[in-house]
Amino acid sequence: MTKPLVFVPCYNCEDQIQRTLSGVQSSLVISELDVLVLDNCSQDKTFAVAQEFVQKNQLSNIQAQQNPTNLGLGGSFKKASLKAKSEGYTHLLILHGDDQADIQDAEKMILNLSSNTATQLGARFMKGASLTNYSAIRRFVNLCFNWLMSLLFFRIVHDIGSGLNLYQLSALPDKLIHRLDSHAAFDIDILLYLLSSKVSFRFVPIQWKSVDEISTVNDWRIGYRLLVKIFYWRLCNTSLHVK
Repeated sequence: MTKPLVFVPCYNCEDQIQRTLSGVQSSLVISELDVLVLDNCSQDKTFAVAQEFVQKNQLSNIQAQQNPTNLGLGGSFKKASLKAKSEGYTHLLILHGDDQADIQDAEKMILNLSSNTATQLGARFMKGASLTNYSAIRRFVNLCFNWLMSLLFFRIVHDIGSGLNLYQLSALPDKLIHRLDSHAAFDIDILLYLLSSKVSFRFVPIQWKSVDEISTVNDWRIGYRLLVKIFYWRLCNTSLHVK
């Protein structure tokens, strides 16, 4: 029997978090699950807005918490995944609080668990997916990374990291979780591990939109970080091995 926890990381998204939580509340599938909203010391009113929404709507299945210090997106993921494991959850659905993902795609991932419990990675660039208001340069760079990863691992990689993924927690050892990057690039660590360890997972097409979110990531810096990780792994073949 599966028991998913929905993890909503958020940072400086006071204008989007209410829409995200409204989607969670209105979903017949997601509203039945436990939800952890984890604010990463936002500099705006994100946490207050989330708290108010939960209290106003008396949503007992949603916990709104705030990190004591800024742990980074990867740091928040570590905290949420280890918490989920310790409390007996089987899967962690990560749904970013900036309202870029479509709640219907999250529903499909959860419903897919009835036939296949493996990790599902949301893919913005595969057949059946759609992107709205996504810049041409970002699209091109992502496709280049997808091509590079596919070439190195002899498997088609449709996305190196979106904001909507469903992780099978038993496939992520605690040692791996502790080693993950605390930066926004943590999901490439997980992807490299999944590819190198032959753990079962699959890509699923998702809908993705960029409307009014405020990006807190330096695209060039994170691109460089990704390249270093990929080539270090390929050359050394040791950085992500968990024994």
